[in-house]
Amino acid sequence: MQLKAVEPAYPLYGKLELKGGGGLADALAQKDGVWGAGRRGSTLRRMNLALGDRLKVGDATVEVRGIIARSPMAG
Repeated sequence: MQLKAVEPAYPLYGKLELKGGGGLADALAQKDGVWGAGRRGSTLRRMNLALGDRLKVGDATVEVRGIIARSPMAG
């Protein structure tokens, strides 16, 4: 699995689309002390995760809040 941390200006070109709409900034925002995360549907299936599930990334806990439908660039 690959992890990508992004800045507020991401993406600099193109557009990232989430299934069901909604904005990336809202999906990644900190809510109730937990940061959000977005993943591709295939990754969620492999990890047996769903929207609203939480996972540990190092010492941090993030909540899956978006399913990426299209990304401007791979990697």
